[in-house]
Amino acid sequence: QPGDVARLQPVARPLSVKRSQRCRDCDHNLTKPEYNPGSIKFKIELLAFYHVPEVKIISHESVKAGQVADLLLKVTNPTAHEMTLRILRPADSAEEVPAPPEDQEPRSIEKSLEKSLNLEKDTSWSKVIERKPEMPTVSQICVPEVTLTLAQRDDAAEYDDDPQHETSDIILWRKSNKLALRLKVTTDPTAEVGKPAQVAFRLQYSYRNTVPPSAQSVQHRDHTLNTTVILDLGSVCE
Repeated sequence: QPGDVARLQPVARPLSVKRSQRCRDCDHNLTKPEYNPGSIKFKIELLAFYHVPEVKIISHESVKAGQVADLLLKVTNPTAHEMTLRILRPADSAEEVPAPPEDQEPRSIEKSLEKSLNLEKDTSWSKVIERKPEMPTVSQICVPEVTLTLAQRDDAAEYDDDPQHETSDIILWRKSNKLALRLKVTTDPTAEVGKPAQVAFRLQYSYRNTVPPSAQSVQHRDHTLNTTVILDLGSVCE
């Protein structure tokens, strides 16, 4: 560390988008290195931002021990297809992904080349890596027993400033591919004041895969995916 400010030099930090990153579960490319500034196609359609619904906190009441607080959320559909949503408890574990069957046939260069030519991914060597985040226990969300529908993304509808108000107690308003929800948060009566108030829920949503698995198949596939959302509501108040 030099004593004079004029002698300070910036520390080189590699950008994460410049490195190739793969998913730990499916080995899918999340980001690819850019060879030139104009190659933004590597970032488009490869990030979860364009596929996973976005959840933002609009506002929430103070979290107090033994009381119920209102939580307002905004959910956005980033895809170009209609999406159905369900809010579930994080304890309701999703269906386990079965492990791929072991390949009993002897491997050969000819078979590997045949699979690569057919654009079929060989997953016989992969394994499922399960990561369970630590779930908060101080506060919980009252899960509504409803299925929500979100319209597809429409850039032209962004100029419409008149949201559609709903008569439901859960849905506050709709606007294009956005939806505002009112949820209830219950807190444990024995929660200590000043302890972090976090809530978790499992967001189940539909996803349409528009990339065909092979050159011969052009049919789109619909999937039901799950993701765990953890929200930070500050700390428990008196």
